Amino acid sequence: MTDDILNQVKSAEESAARELDLAKEEARKLVEEAKIKADESYKEEIERAKTKAKKLVEEAKLKALEESKPVLEKARRESEEIKKIDISDISKTVDLLVERIVNNGNS
Repeated sequence: MTDDILNQVKSAEESAARELDLAKEEARKLVEEAKIKADESYKEEIERAKTKAKKLVEEAKLKALEESKPVLEKARRESEEIKKIDISDISKTVDLLVERIVNNGNS
């Protein structure tokens, strides 16, 4: 009878050891799966952030382009006005400035 009890205890210990090993293996698998899911989630968040950043940059470019149109148009008009100035008028102005500088020094 003692042998029978010892065998039962030994069998129970072996069964418990197997259960413990199975539990450890299951825990290891769960941890590995959690790491994989966390990595995937991290990569998805990075991609979402990159996409959002690209969208913001594009929106900023479009806004800057829209806001620059009036300034560019004004510069174009002023450029056209400058092109229309008669060279003789510019020459007269230059001559007057040179004469003032020669006659009065650097004033």
